[in-house]
Amino acid sequence: MIRFNAIAKKLVVSLVVILVALCLAAYLLIRKHYIQALDSVVFFEDTAVLETLLLEPAGTDTIKPITVVYLWQSNCPCNASVLPHFYTLMDKYADKPVQFFLANMSPLVDPMPLIPRWQQNMIDALRPVVTHTPAVAIWDNQGQLTYYGAHNLGYVCNADTSFIEKILAALFNNIDAVNLNTMGDGCFCTLKK
Repeated sequence: MIRFNAIAKKLVVSLVVILVALCLAAYLLIRKHYIQALDSVVFFEDTAVLETLLLEPAGTDTIKPITVVYLWQSNCPCNASVLPHFYTLMDKYADKPVQFFLANMSPLVDPMPLIPRWQQNMIDALRPVVTHTPAVAIWDNQGQLTYYGAHNLGYVCNADTSFIEKILAALFNNIDAVNLNTMGDGCFCTLKK
């Protein structure tokens, strides 16, 4: 009986050591890819490149759909809170003159279903100025940048906290909605360049 208890103790101690080692390895792996890259307050300031990206030449009377671009990284856990809302917006505005695009700012190719990818040359032009994701950029039907910043206020993204719906409502009602140089408060990942 005594021998069995000694063997059982060694087995339990060994299992605990293995479990602790596995937990530590999992923590270090997650930390390497996610935890160290998260920010809660971000300033979206550098808009010069974005402002001219879709702007039509002077004198052009081309009316285009409003363009909403979802800027994200495939390895950012913060996307989980905004992606479902983005799909909801696509459904909500399906019959409106709005086009939605995905711009994966990370070098990894990780296509998201149901969202058209933005042109690679546009993504390449944005890479030097986009510092954090997830973010959104909205251009009006004249190609003028009207919003660049966080999807929403806080960590929960829905119709009540979303900036996108407010900007789109203003644009549909011909209200000047330019809102640049914003601050985001929520979950953001630093863009790995």
